[in-house]
Amino acid sequence: MRITKILVSGVAVLALAGGLTACGDDTKDDKKDDSSQTTPEAPTDDAPAEDEGTDEETATTDDGSDPEVSSGGDISVKVDGKEVSGLDTSTIQCAKMGGKINVGSADAGSGLGLVMTDEATPKVESFGLLVDGITLAVAPGMGSADVAVDGNTYTITGTAQGTDSAKPTEVVEKDFEIVVTCD
Repeated sequence: MRITKILVSGVAVLALAGGLTACGDDTKDDKKDDSSQTTPEAPTDDAPAEDEGTDEETATTDDGSDPEVSSGGDISVKVDGKEVSGLDTSTIQCAKMGGKINVGSADAGSGLGLVMTDEATPKVESFGLLVDGITLAVAPGMGSADVAVDGNTYTITGTAQGTDSAKPTEVVEKDFEIVVTCD
């Protein structure tokens, strides 16, 4: 039983970490301050000219295209039929890149991480939710999730497993529903 609790908690943390990493704020890479950039020295007769543009980092997907990132889209998160309180939905971002759709949010005491395939019928690869002392997760061999698509709106429903800090010796199962629009 203790191993199951540790496994469930560990998978939930990994799911959150993966989702949050994929959906983190990347404004540092997108908006560079021109005042901090240095101008390369002009080549001399002794030194070969550098290829311009090699210092610039650009985030791209596996197919070479730019990732699609949206924030501020509509989102609803319910557990056992009740809207989740304590989750700041204004920080949620949705990113499509590398054949994946990543939805993530994080604040001091709660977070949401969701990774699903970007295909006609997406499949949830991992899901983690931490809110009000409850950690829930879906991963291979643990919990279940289905995805319905209507344009840019994804409805993810299923059953997640996890732990409640108020009853740390028990593994809990809770039904969930997430509706997110990725603009």
